[in-house]
Amino acid sequence: MTLEEPIEQVAEILEEFLSSAEIDDQFLEKPYNFGPPSDVSKLAPALQNIKLEALSEPDTELYKVLEVQAAEFVTLSGLTKVVDKLISEIQGSEEQVEQGQLPEEHVLTICKLSLLLEWQVQSIRDETYPSSKSDFFTLLQLISESLFGISTSHISCFWDFLESRIQLFKDYVFDKNVTSHRIALLGLCNGLADKYYIRNSSGKLDSYAKDTFNDEFQARVRMFLANMLSFEDSTGLNKYFAISNRENKEPALTRTKSSDDDLLQDVLTFYRLSRNPFAYFKTPRQLHSIADSLDKLAGYLLEQEAKYARKHPGRDIFTVQPPQSEAQIAEVTEKSKRIVFFPENYWLSSFDAKRDEKVKLDDQATMLKQLDSSAFRRLLIIHIYLVSSFFVDLSASNKAQLIKSIGTNVKHVSDATTPESSMKFFTKIKREIARQSRSWDTQLSFLLSNLSQSEEHWWSWLLYGKDKDGNPVLTDRNLDKEELTSTQEKLNSAVGFKTRKYFNTYATPQLSRKMKTQTGLHLLERHDDESTNYEDLIAELTTKIEEAREAEDADREKELLEERTVLLWKRLKEARSNQWLQLGDLLNAEDLEVSKKKEEEPEEKKEEQEQVEKKEEDETMEKEETEPETVAKPEENEENGPTESKKRARSPEEEEEDDTYKKQKTDPDA
Repeated sequence: MTLEEPIEQVAEILEEFLSSAEIDDQFLEKPYNFGPPSDVSKLAPALQNIKLEALSEPDTELYKVLEVQAAEFVTLSGLTKVVDKLISEIQGSEEQVEQGQLPEEHVLTICKLSLLLEWQVQSIRDETYPSSKSDFFTLLQLISESLFGISTSHISCFWDFLESRIQLFKDYVFDKNVTSHRIALLGLCNGLADKYYIRNSSGKLDSYAKDTFNDEFQARVRMFLANMLSFEDSTGLNKYFAISNRENKEPALTRTKSSDDDLLQDVLTFYRLSRNPFAYFKTPRQLHSIADSLDKLAGYLLEQEAKYARKHPGRDIFTVQPPQSEAQIAEVTEKSKRIVFFPENYWLSSFDAKRDEKVKLDDQATMLKQLDSSAFRRLLIIHIYLVSSFFVDLSASNKAQLIKSIGTNVKHVSDATTPESSMKFFTKIKREIARQSRSWDTQLSFLLSNLSQSEEHWWSWLLYGKDKDGNPVLTDRNLDKEELTSTQEKLNSAVGFKTRKYFNTYATPQLSRKMKTQTGLHLLERHDDESTNYEDLIAELTTKIEEAREAEDADREKELLEERTVLLWKRLKEARSNQWLQLGDLLNAEDLEVSKKKEEEPEEKKEEQEQVEKKEEDETMEKEETEPETVAKPEENEENGPTESKKRARSPEEEEEDDTYKKQKTDPDA
């Protein structure tokens, strides 16, 4: 059996469903009400009837895999065949689009294509076949690119269906946590939005060739993408500045010998700077002159706005406006539909092949007339503020502060740095615009401050905003106590970042190890069970001392006395903490004596001792009496030799020298 027959069966089932469906005028605005489940489940029997040619072993795993792949291929081929047939009906229609209005036949065909996509969503919900979700993204890409190739009006009509089914897609099809889903959606929307950007042969963007009449649809595509993705989603971004590198289209100024020539020249210079600001980092001197002219232009615009604010005070932002009637709402709605927005000033002379001077003069007159409008001046002030903020943020100090504040560990997004000579001009412009606008329009000042802060927060989210688990920064769920506790524990246990290879907390490794030692009074407290009972130890040593005395062991007694003295001093040291007033009672003089002789000496020894002491006293008195004579007759003393008291005071060596001296004196031959 070939696969052509089941493909035809799938296509017939889908065409039968589309032809029998009731499509009204409100189909593109609200979801379609499907009937019984049989409307969607009719496809299942057709897929089950697919039988491939029998293999040598029909029950093998290969046969089962091939059956599943064949069913997926048949389903996708049948869906694609129906889509191609409906697109061919639009392309072969003789009716033409007039002033953005589609023929009813085209609208009906687009509704059928939309209903086919919604039918696919129901298949995903009912799990009709495994590849239903991937087939949905394939069909969406095919239908969008086909209608976009026909006209913007056709894709805009189909986009009404997508915008009304956003919640349905989020519930059953699109999962923002799945990378493949985000990539598929970005591939679709970027292909639709980037088509309007056209580059010339040198690679520069040509904004004059951009299809600005389709900017409305481009904005709708971006809003749809923003609603589907998370707020801080950075899928596919390379985390670097997208350099605009736009081609300069401003013509050369024609001098009219008017005082407004310098003003127009400053405006044209600013437009050239804003088209490609990175190019001027290579020429610091030219950037300095442009910054000087920009400072003059900003001062002129602020002065004109201050004068205008004095004559025309702004509306009160706290005033409650009365509700508008239905006729007024309809009139404003119809008027806004006819307004075409142009993102920049277009010079007609750039489109003129002949380069007529009259066209240039008309362009200059139109620009001067626009400068008389307060709305245009404020738009230009906001533009100047953003450009000045760009150069201020690219200064060396601000780049370092940005990297530090957002907590990122990557290289800065741009290597270019604003020169210091031009930095003072951009800083002054940014400061003066925010300060002066606060005096005549607080709303504008608030807008400028929020633009500057939001830019910084956006880069912090883009570079380092997401966690590893992929959860968004701005989450709408409530945090419980367990999550907060676990996060706090992670932060407390985090290791500090080491900026160099050899890192010591306290200068040297030795000092770092010592400082890691735990200290504190709580570590010095002594517990009751750790105290020593000195009273028992001292009493035990006293008993041993008495035993040594009875045994007449002098050496043992001396050792025990020294040991007891040490214990006495330790007991006093411990008592100083809470018993320092009783220190005198804890230590007695008898406890410190080295030895005690309790036995009484014999009477004879006492008498001999008394005689020796009396003899020493007599000798001392005799010495005191003979001392003056010794001083008066030194020679006689030398001849007679030393006295008896000196003999007692001399050492044995000195006495030996005296004996030798006497012998030499009595025996000269010796």
